[in-house]
Amino acid sequence: MYYYATKTGLPMFDACRAYGLALILERLGRVVESIEDVTIQDVGAMYLVQGLALDEVKEIPTRDIFRDLVTLENPGWNQVLITNKRKDVEKKIARVDELLENCTTLLSVFAQPTPCALQTKTPSGYESLPGSLDVCAFKGFRTDKLDKYNEGIELSTPEGHWALGLLGGANFIYWTWIGGKFDDKAGLLPVPQSITLTNHRQIKSIAEAGKLSRVSMAVVAAHYAVRLADAIRGKRATRTIIADRYSDLIVQELAQTGTGITKSWKAKSGSLFPMELLMSLVDKNENTSAEVLRLWKQLFDYGNNKGKEMIAITLADLIAHPSLESAESHFRVHLRASLKDKWELRDALYPTDCLQEVMHHVR
Repeated sequence: MYYYATKTGLPMFDACRAYGLALILERLGRVVESIEDVTIQDVGAMYLVQGLALDEVKEIPTRDIFRDLVTLENPGWNQVLITNKRKDVEKKIARVDELLENCTTLLSVFAQPTPCALQTKTPSGYESLPGSLDVCAFKGFRTDKLDKYNEGIELSTPEGHWALGLLGGANFIYWTWIGGKFDDKAGLLPVPQSITLTNHRQIKSIAEAGKLSRVSMAVVAAHYAVRLADAIRGKRATRTIIADRYSDLIVQELAQTGTGITKSWKAKSGSLFPMELLMSLVDKNENTSAEVLRLWKQLFDYGNNKGKEMIAITLADLIAHPSLESAESHFRVHLRASLKDKWELRDALYPTDCLQEVMHHVR
């Protein structure tokens, strides 16, 4: 059966709801020993999540089967609720747990493709979206304020959608630091164009092994996107997965404000990092893409060192915007670095076939 997570225009919130919905269906399928994988597809206006039929769900005793997913022992909850007051975090988690206990009612909301109504106030049955789930849900003016500065009104959403967004965010957003002073934090989540949840977990685990280059927000996103693409390529090479793919990487940046006991986190910026070039490389040539992605991972590691940042910055720009200008800029920086650090970059030179493959995608 298909369940429908209609989009609201808030990319992080929308994708988190799809992942949260898939997570619930996977857990229910595990209880009844279903052999069918839970899948997520992006069909434009909504995500389709395929799993157990609602009639089957009604027969499953759901008490406590989600308890390990909704607990402070899972560090993801402190991250997804990082913009909330610390005293409210446990209350929010307890409310999500309460809603999941009645998952038949929760899933019935998504059995039909109905819009998710957002509000600029919080009526009964609604919850405010945390800043971690999307910048535009957290900042900006939503009413005229001619007399004074105001951060604006936070958006709220029906409790069921809110609970799924938090559940998906707590279990699937990857958080990392940006820069050398640990002032900003990045939340990264790939947009599921067509995936199974089991495969996504394996891909995510591979991509998150090791540190990312923290030179800038764009570099963090590009490095993680390259790791995701390489994990997909490796799984395809072993025929573990066939068609799983992502379209973009959602990037959410948070910044610390205040000092001491007044220190808190605020949403700073949000964007989509395109994965079109990376997915095209993986789709086209297995052997060449393996070498290109290995090379790029090495260049990001090299560019994470002081004085060598430009190689990572120009590479991130090339991957996001494969144009003649970005290609020329990257290759110039790469050539200078390879002449200067011949020994350190001896295994990070572009072979002819790799260079030709990259240029094939330049527009």
